[in-house]
Amino acid sequence: MTRAKLTKRTLISSAISLVLCFAMFVGTTFAWFTDSVTSANNIIQSGNLNVEMYLWSDATTATPITNNPNPIFGEGAIAQNNAASTLWEPGKTQVVYLSIKNEGSLALKYQVLVNAQNKTTPAMSEVMEYAIIPGATYDSVNAWNGGHKVMEGANLVSNNSIALASGEEHFFALSVHMNEEAGNEYMNGQINFDITVLATQLSSEEDSFGNDYDGVALYPDGTYRVTDMEKVVNATTDENVVIENEGKTFVAKTVAGATGEVKAVVTSALTSEAVLTIANANGLGVASYDIEVSGQKDGAEVEIQLFVGPSLMGVTLYHDGVAMDIADYSYNPTTGFVTFTTTDFSPFEVVYSLTKATNEVKSYDDFWYYESNNHILSQDVEANYIIFFAPDTVNTIDLNGKTLTTTYNYMFGAQGKCDLTVTGNGKVIMNSGYTAFVNKEGKLTINGGEYQLGDTNEKGNFYVQNSGTLVINGGEFISTDANTPILYCINAFIEINGGFFQNTANSKQALLSMGNNIQYANNQKITLKGGTFVNWNPMDSAFAQEWTNPDVPALIVLADGYTVVAEEQANGDIWYTVVPEAQAK
Repeated sequence: MTRAKLTKRTLISSAISLVLCFAMFVGTTFAWFTDSVTSANNIIQSGNLNVEMYLWSDATTATPITNNPNPIFGEGAIAQNNAASTLWEPGKTQVVYLSIKNEGSLALKYQVLVNAQNKTTPAMSEVMEYAIIPGATYDSVNAWNGGHKVMEGANLVSNNSIALASGEEHFFALSVHMNEEAGNEYMNGQINFDITVLATQLSSEEDSFGNDYDGVALYPDGTYRVTDMEKVVNATTDENVVIENEGKTFVAKTVAGATGEVKAVVTSALTSEAVLTIANANGLGVASYDIEVSGQKDGAEVEIQLFVGPSLMGVTLYHDGVAMDIADYSYNPTTGFVTFTTTDFSPFEVVYSLTKATNEVKSYDDFWYYESNNHILSQDVEANYIIFFAPDTVNTIDLNGKTLTTTYNYMFGAQGKCDLTVTGNGKVIMNSGYTAFVNKEGKLTINGGEYQLGDTNEKGNFYVQNSGTLVINGGEFISTDANTPILYCINAFIEINGGFFQNTANSKQALLSMGNNIQYANNQKITLKGGTFVNWNPMDSAFAQEWTNPDVPALIVLADGYTVVAEEQANGDIWYTVVPEAQAK
């Protein structure tokens, strides 16, 4: 099989009238394949499919960026007006100049995919636009001339694949624009903006197995797309025929017979507006095709088998933008095929949930490529950026006895109604910085693990604000910084049902802290239903007392029916544990 894909990730962190950081990160590294195939008892070394993306810093200097972790926009990058740090405001446009070169020996065809994932609410995609300008070389794009609205999800830039001969290079510009009408509500917004090049062998490259044996392209969300094909067979009188690509990832079967030439054509299609709206609203993926079969008996059905990938959930088939009856199609999660019969050939769109089986995490990149899902660490992982997921998604991370560290200032993020649960025994090590940031109605649940915590400049290791919710059901939380509380809550909510909390550097340091702005007093609370606190009784905190204003309740409270019991340890420490009142008697 010869197949190639390259992806570069761009992260927008927008403060509309302040700074918009637009950094492009490398995704998973994809190898270019050089296959050996056996044919007629001879070993034939096949050609090599090798694609490279370049960034142009001037008219003569190109830098390969497929495996380059440096940003496209940001420090040392090329932006319109050569700004290393970009000040963003409504109407702002940024441009970079790129090229795709066929470095291999095989002719290929490629398509460019733009995949956007909002990370905050309101969605940044509502005010961002992009344009890809074919043929544009360095400094040839001087103004924003319109483009595409950034739609969440994967969208092909064009319907048609573009041929690229061995050694040939195509140039283009990527232009990103903030809508003139964007308001202050989009400050500090974030969106992932990926460019993926899907490359497959051109049909003119043929061996004795045929010229379409690779058949499918792997997409970033772990699903597949059948590559474009056109094939003709000749049927005898009233013969039922089967047309399939070499990989048998697309199969068309006539049901009532045909006579003469029968042709099947499959091409990638832009997703219809109706289906895209549904997918975006529900965090779903879409695979869109134009499928045409001709030459069968008039009005006779044709059975189609289309490969989209195994273990998907919520698979729905749309025809002409309308959901088909469940009785008219089927999906096999074991084989990964959608099967249906039809007499009418026009666009078909397969919509599926991005939630699949648990994903094995071996590196930080695995979190990016399996978003909105369950994750389990299979080895120790170092994260070079915050681990966070799209708004309105439900996600889990199983530490699985492994260690998670980071070189960044945050470990976990949950915001924009994102629901993240961290479970399983294992370690999370933060020498400095925030272990978690919970914001804008996000929810983080901690069910277990050992958390080694450090300095956060006097803010809490777990920083919860703006209607966020933190729930701690278990785990060990050990701080080594004398000035940092473990938990900090402002205009948000924390519920503690279990866990062990200790500051080894300052036994008298408050382990729970609240924002003291009275305007938030009725919209923030730390509720205790469990937990053990070393050398500090949470109910002795000033925040556990009623304020002088009788209308303002205490901010740290015991749940109804709970109390605190103290137990002195052999080393002189006192453990204060929240237990049901009945258990304390």
